Amino acid sequence: MIIKRKRYILLNILILIFICIAECHDVSAADSDYVMIVLNDSRVDFGDTEPEIINYRTYAPIRSFSNSLGADVEWDNASYSATLKKGGTVINVLPNAETSVLVNGTAAEGIEFYFKNERLMLPYRFIAETFGYTVDFFDAYNIARVTDGTQKMSDVQILETYGETALDEWKRFGKAVNPLREGGEIVIGDGTRMAYDDVSVSGSIYVVGNVAFEEMRITKNGGATYAAIINDIAAAVPNANVYSILVPTASEFYAPKELFRNQLEGISETYDRMSSDITPIDAYRPLYEHSYEKLYFATDHHWTQRAAYYAYRAFLEKAGGSIDALDSFQKYDSYNFVGYWSSYLSALPSQRYLKAKIDANAELLERFMPKVYSEGVIYADGYMQNFYRNVQAVDPAIIAYRTFAGGDNTLTVFVTNAGTGRKICIIKDSYGDAFTTWAINNYSEVYVIDPRYNNNLYGHDSGELKIDKFYDMTHFDDLVFVNYPGSVESVGYRYSLGALIP
Repeated sequence: MIIKRKRYILLNILILIFICIAECHDVSAADSDYVMIVLNDSRVDFGDTEPEIINYRTYAPIRSFSNSLGADVEWDNASYSATLKKGGTVINVLPNAETSVLVNGTAAEGIEFYFKNERLMLPYRFIAETFGYTVDFFDAYNIARVTDGTQKMSDVQILETYGETALDEWKRFGKAVNPLREGGEIVIGDGTRMAYDDVSVSGSIYVVGNVAFEEMRITKNGGATYAAIINDIAAAVPNANVYSILVPTASEFYAPKELFRNQLEGISETYDRMSSDITPIDAYRPLYEHSYEKLYFATDHHWTQRAAYYAYRAFLEKAGGSIDALDSFQKYDSYNFVGYWSSYLSALPSQRYLKAKIDANAELLERFMPKVYSEGVIYADGYMQNFYRNVQAVDPAIIAYRTFAGGDNTLTVFVTNAGTGRKICIIKDSYGDAFTTWAINNYSEVYVIDPRYNNNLYGHDSGELKIDKFYDMTHFDDLVFVNYPGSVESVGYRYSLGALIP
C-alpha cells in the first residue's frame, strides 16, 4: 500500500496522543474545520452530515463514506456497535467497550470517534487505508483524495475541477462569532426568582402559585441539528445578511432555583455550531439586565413586546440603525389578558384547578405602536399569490397575543413609509410576532415567514416555498431567525425549517 502526502502549505508536525477509553470520546467539542473528500474522480456525497477536520484529523460519517468505498455497514442496537466489512477485512466499532475499535479482531490504537447528528464519525484515513485505498491530502484546498488505482483524472485535474468550490465552501465553513462568549461570563442571579412554593406539574408545564411556565432547555443534538439547518438556509441566500436570535423563556430568569435548567448553555453551544454566514445576536444579556421589568407573561408562554424591544435593539447594534427610547412610543394597555396556558389546561380535565389559578391571574398586556405608517397583508402562500386578509402591525382592539403582527401565518408582508429602502425577512416561531412590530420602524418592507405554515405542512395548503426563490422575488437585505428553545428542540419545527432549503 502506497501512502502519499502532497503539501502545498508548510505545516508544523504535531504529535497527537489520543486516549481511547469509552468515557473520553468527546472529540466533537473541539473546533472543527472544512474538508472535501474525493473518491477517485468524484466528490463523495455525505448528505446531511459532512466530514470535518478536528485536531488535525479528518472525520467522516462511517455509513456514507464506507458505502462509497463499496463496504457494507451494519449497526447492532443490541450490542450498540457498528461493523464495517469489505472483502476479508472487518472493522468493529464498540462505543461502550474499553477496546472500542478493532480490525479483524485486533485493537486499533489511537482511533477516536464521536457522534454528530446521530451519525458515527471515524477518521476517514483509517477507514480508507484499512480497506486498501491510497490517501492524498491537498492542504491549500483542504481536499482529501482517496484512490484505488482506477482513477482517470490527475491531481492537477482534480484541483482544477474541485479547487474553486472547495475554497468557497471552506470560506463559508468558518464559525460564527458567539457573542455569549464575549464580554465576560454571565452570572445568573436569584434576585428575580420565584420561591419554590405551591408548585404543581402538568406534563412539561409548572404552575408556581398562579404563574405557569415550561420546563425548557436546548440539548446538544437539538442545537446542533437546528444550527445545521439554518446554516444551509443562510448558504442559499449569499447576498443577504443573516442573523440568529435565540430567545430564552421565562423560566430562565424567574423559575425557582430548584426548577432552573440553564438555557444559556444550550443557546451558546448552538451559536457555536453556526457558520460564519450567520451573525448570532445576544438577546440574553439585555433581557437579563431588564429582568425586573415585565418581560414575560404569567399566563402565556411568550415574551412581551417590551422584551422583544430589547432584543430588537441588540439586533440593530449588529445590523445597523437605531430605534427611539421605549417610553417614547404610544402605548395601549389592557389589564385583563389571560394567555395560552388557560386553553392548554382546559384540555386536561384533571388539571382544571390549575386552569382556575391561571384564569384568576388576568395581567397586563402592553402594546407599543410603531411610529411609521404601514400596510400589512397576510397571504396563504409564500409567493404572494393567494391573498388571505389585511392586518395591522399592532392591533389595539385585540386582547390576545395575536395583537402582534396578526399572529402566526404562512406569509405576512408589511410595506411602510420608514423611508430606508431596506427589506427584512423574519423566519420565526410565534416569538417573532412581537419582534416584527419593532422592525416596522426601520424597514420599508418586512416579510414574515412561519415555516410551519408553508410547504403544505400540517394541513396547510400553502404550496412550496424555497428561500432562494423567495429571495429572488423580494431581494431582502437582512434575514433574521427568531426562535425560542422549544422550537430548537422540536423535530416538527426543525423539519419545517429544513423544508425551506432549496
